[in-house]
Amino acid sequence: MPQPTTVDPSPIAPTPRGQQRRQAVLDAALALFLEQGFAATSLDKIIERAGGSRRTIYQTFGGKEGLLEAVVTESCREILAQMSATALDSLSPKAALTHIAERFLAVLMQPERAALFRLVVAESTHAPKLGRLFMEAGPDSAHALVCDYLGKAVAAGKLEMDDLEIGASQFLEMVKGDLHFRALFYGESADAALQKRHVQSAVTIFLSGTLPSKHRQSTPPAD
Repeated sequence: MPQPTTVDPSPIAPTPRGQQRRQAVLDAALALFLEQGFAATSLDKIIERAGGSRRTIYQTFGGKEGLLEAVVTESCREILAQMSATALDSLSPKAALTHIAERFLAVLMQPERAALFRLVVAESTHAPKLGRLFMEAGPDSAHALVCDYLGKAVAAGKLEMDDLEIGASQFLEMVKGDLHFRALFYGESADAALQKRHVQSAVTIFLSGTLPSKHRQSTPPAD
């Protein structure tokens, strides 16, 4: 797949109308990519659904490949925005980690997000740049957010851990569990109750090994 000539994630114009046009193109492209696949989706189909022109799309996104990259980047930004919408430092570790985990898992379990993930995996075989972009804007950014919170919590004496990088990875993987794979390969969407139980278990297990000893609940010795 040829590389895009340019990828410009900025709005078409610094006006509400320009932003609306750009968003309409992104929404149409995402819907068509997921409905018909990347190869079968033409710029003409996107223009037919969203309006605009080829010239505008090439000027803004650099073509269909650049448009896919912009769709992936915007989707990842939405996920991160939901995860960081609350001032985590003001919360208890349990509340902060629950906030992160609930929003992270809820987004991953959306059928549209699972379909986009499958699309990225398929296209990354021919366009490694897309895979790197997805990792940087999505998983790597989510990991950095968790790592940043954990570092602040450790500095404040709320948590104890030696390796923030590994701790952040382990926490997010526990949150995902097998639910994400089931959504990807089986099309299963865990209901809200199961997601809540999954999050509660992940947070409890993680805190059992990272809370300062004085804050951990003591367990009576076995007979």
